[in-house]
Amino acid sequence: MSWGGGMPSKAGREGAGLVERRAYQTKPQRFEYLLTERGNALLPVLQEMCRWANTHIRDTWIPPDSFIQPLAFTAG
Repeated sequence: MSWGGGMPSKAGREGAGLVERRAYQTKPQRFEYLLTERGNALLPVLQEMCRWANTHIRDTWIPPDSFIQPLAFTAG
């Protein structure tokens, strides 16, 4: 999958198995996007990239703490 220097589209992320789309409303039709197991595995990499950018690149967007904090996974 080529991302062309930016984030892939929602369909691209879904096709890559990173997110799952679920309908939560029918009229009008609306969806929520949830991370899959594969997407959750990528999350620590994205979090660390944000930390690096915030340290080394001036005026970088600072994500909310809820994104940066490591997720607590429970055995299922």
